[in-house]
Amino acid sequence: MLKLTQTSLYPKGNCWQTAVACLLDIPAEQLPSQADSYYSKIDRDSGETTWHMNYNNRLQAYLKKHHKLAYIELWQPQEALSQLRIVGYHLMSGTTVRSAAYGGQRHIVVGYEGKVFWDPHPSQAGLLDEIRWAVLCPFPPSWERYQNDACECLACVGEPKQ
Repeated sequence: MLKLTQTSLYPKGNCWQTAVACLLDIPAEQLPSQADSYYSKIDRDSGETTWHMNYNNRLQAYLKKHHKLAYIELWQPQEALSQLRIVGYHLMSGTTVRSAAYGGQRHIVVGYEGKVFWDPHPSQAGLLDEIRWAVLCPFPPSWERYQNDACECLACVGEPKQ
């Protein structure tokens, strides 16, 4: 497994993209850009800008087309997650020491059998808690009718126009 460091930080970080690339043993640049999946909203009353992201569909299309895999999240209470016995590498999501300053934004790291194995953030600070786990598994054929096949990785669409 490659131990990669994310190249983009808050507000348009790419920890998810980087952690998945670690599991796949490929450079993060081969996946669709997570940083390009962010959009901003400005609150009318306060004028504050918040950042939101929709990366899941882009990631799923890439994984299906290039690896015949699916990204599956396990949404369970932390105490239930601690009872699971996942063999091998997986992903873990939770808050970090930076989350409070960044509007509660979660971070994704690589786990191994239920423990943090690699944090793609340059600080290597890890997680304060675990909210979700995720695994890569063979793409279920029954999902074919629901899955968008429009992969947006560089190999499929080329370099973005500046």
